[in-house]
Amino acid sequence: MIAAILVALLTYFLFSIFQKRHEIQKFLYVRRICIQEFEKVKGPPAVPIFGTTWYFKSDPVEMIKQAQKWFVEYTLAPDSNGLLKFWMGPVPVVSICRGEVAKTVFDSSTNITKSSQYRKLKEWIGDGLLISTGPKWRSRRKMLTQTFHFAVLKEYHKVFASQGKILVDVLRLRANNTYPFDIMPYIKRCTLDIICETAMGCSISSQMGSNDKYVESVKRLSELVWNYEKAPLYWLKPIWYLFGNGFEFDRLVKLTTDFTRDVIDKRKEELKLHESEPSDKKLAFLDYLLKSQTDHPENLTDEGIREEVDTFMFEGHDTTSSGITFAIWFLGQYPEYQQQVQDEMDEIFGDDYERYPNSEDIQRMVYLEQCIKETLRLTPPVPFISRQLEEDVLIRKDYNRVYF
Repeated sequence: MIAAILVALLTYFLFSIFQKRHEIQKFLYVRRICIQEFEKVKGPPAVPIFGTTWYFKSDPVEMIKQAQKWFVEYTLAPDSNGLLKFWMGPVPVVSICRGEVAKTVFDSSTNITKSSQYRKLKEWIGDGLLISTGPKWRSRRKMLTQTFHFAVLKEYHKVFASQGKILVDVLRLRANNTYPFDIMPYIKRCTLDIICETAMGCSISSQMGSNDKYVESVKRLSELVWNYEKAPLYWLKPIWYLFGNGFEFDRLVKLTTDFTRDVIDKRKEELKLHESEPSDKKLAFLDYLLKSQTDHPENLTDEGIREEVDTFMFEGHDTTSSGITFAIWFLGQYPEYQQQVQDEMDEIFGDDYERYPNSEDIQRMVYLEQCIKETLRLTPPVPFISRQLEEDVLIRKDYNRVYF
């Protein structure tokens, strides 16, 4: 039995190599050049096959501390060029740790292709604005820019405030308990409710305990994507499925994408039924996409809408909840700054604690904005952005070319 499994795995492995022989040849060529250039970049030691991931800590918190130690050791030294090298298995990666160096890469209109680190995420949210590249990315970006106009965002203030009030009520119940608790799951459910209502035009009421299956699926998918990226052995499909992760991932992807498709179909039917009726109801992100599809059907398919909605759902609730959680944590660590924020709120709202904030109120929250921006600087919700270069980049004459 074991012999048969080994033969099957070997056959699959050899067949996969034959199918992708041209890609492998290109990879080996680029890898050879990378190794030559990598000698100019400092970084932690690596071992064959596993690369630097061999030294990765299994605990996420310890892994972050380990990465911070590497950044300090290799990029802040007086003789450092602001670059850090490490190997994700057999894949070479250069991490840019200085603004002037990053500017060289991000100013490029050619190097906009996302790296292979996004490949598993792509299987979930699709080829939306976060992951797409080339003409598709430019077309989608132009189309979606109008949906983020300040006037559009103002329509959602009531949604933000009402869901925020539910969060406060839920936390008030927990605050009566003398034991500490993790606040982040509560904030995640709040931001998920907000993003569902503003992006898809529907309420899932996750803060009230509804749609637990969808909520838990999104959470688990995020964990599986992270586990996949930090363990190169999982990149081999047989191993990914052998440990059961692949089957779980596929099942959860189907559950979440079916949920989105169902919402899209219902929304299309609803809009079709009431298209002749005047309405002052605020439009959801999905409504703008459906309108764009009606105006330019050749540019946006139903699956394209699904990709953008799922991208917006994932990026919108996950990053926002991380930022809010860190901001609350910092304010808790520094009571004197927390008091200044409280004083600013008292000045704006007085004794009317039940009133929802409006645009004018938000503009007066100057000190709170400073605290939020400092939080984002210290603990960015998205700690890295990855690119796969389509052409060589000369960082500086005394630096070296950078390959991804």
